[in-house]
Amino acid sequence: MVHMKVLEFYITNVCNLTCDKCRSFNNFNFKGHYEFDREKMLQWSKLVKIDTIEILGGEPTLHPRLWEWVAGLRELWPDSNLQITTNGTHFKKMKDFHKQLVRYNCNLQVSVHGNHFRKQLAKDVFETFGEITFTEFGLFGDSELTGSIWFKTDSGIDIEIQNGNNLQDICFIDNDFNLHNSDAKLAHENCGISRCHHMIDNKIYKCSIVGLLPEFLRQQGKNTNKFSPYTPLEADTITQESFDNLKHAIPQCSICPEGNSYGQTTSNLKKTLNSYSRRI
Repeated sequence: MVHMKVLEFYITNVCNLTCDKCRSFNNFNFKGHYEFDREKMLQWSKLVKIDTIEILGGEPTLHPRLWEWVAGLRELWPDSNLQITTNGTHFKKMKDFHKQLVRYNCNLQVSVHGNHFRKQLAKDVFETFGEITFTEFGLFGDSELTGSIWFKTDSGIDIEIQNGNNLQDICFIDNDFNLHNSDAKLAHENCGISRCHHMIDNKIYKCSIVGLLPEFLRQQGKNTNKFSPYTPLEADTITQESFDNLKHAIPQCSICPEGNSYGQTTSNLKKTLNSYSRRI
């Protein structure tokens, strides 16, 4: 049995925010949902033990079959810590959101991408979850790179409000989506998402960038030849050694910058999900 501390299940390219430096390119007009395939996930569940499962995107609450993912993952990994990672701008619009979290014993992580969202988020949390109890406080100032505040609902659901104001530089050099040509080892050493392994379309990728870049460039009508082919892990070939090797640099790390420069993100709601100005 392969042991994973954390695995991020990426379920949609769709997002309603324009965060620059988005590590999964969801600030652009990136289309497509990924569906829960029980047969393939059942195979994975027989092979891997996961301590924490994170469901994310894109914005996972915009996936029309989010609860199929939550129900399916909870069934197959009943002992895992399960959570939805969201930007917090849409869950209030979902029917019985709190009840569904309770039903599947699923916690919530909210990454706040911009101070201007804070007041509305506080209002939405109160109206969605009712009385909540403060449980832990971390550094959350505007100058902090990271930091979180933790709450618990009266039904036992943990809510983490995470400072998502600062994002690191990603692989694009310019508005034409040209890529870096960095020292792969140095880029990996300074990368903030080198351990953020993603399950995308039933395969495990080292990170969101190697998992999503080819499809993103294809949708943008760009040439993908500059991106070296990457082979993800599949259920019929995974071993503990192959999973542990994801911790190390790969040739594709060269497309990201050698430094790990963080800056305050600029983010707004998209006017529609299908039409908005292209931004880097």
